[in-house]
Amino acid sequence: MKRPKFTEARIAFALKHVVDGSSVAGVCRKARIAKATVCHWRKKHEGRCRRRVAMTRHWSRRLKMLEDRYSKLKRRVAGLSRKKVTLHPDPGLGVILLPL
Repeated sequence: MKRPKFTEARIAFALKHVVDGSSVAGVCRKARIAKATVCHWRKKHEGRCRRRVAMTRHWSRRLKMLEDRYSKLKRRVAGLSRKKVTLHPDPGLGVILLPL
């Protein structure tokens, strides 16, 4: 199967800048592509750019939520570790044996 000449990231870059209001000629110069290529991509991927932006917002929110959850769990584990150290003053032994 033939490998695509342009990557999805390169197509998304060009379309995003065109949709944001940059001139097509400027985007073509920056991305080193022809104007006809950009017009073809716009026709082919018309609604994809907006969906991708919405998807990116969704994933950034999800990432933030997961990072918050991770930090809370990390603090909880640190608190439990401190309690364990206070219960077992000698961490090298692990379990304190009392003489009979």
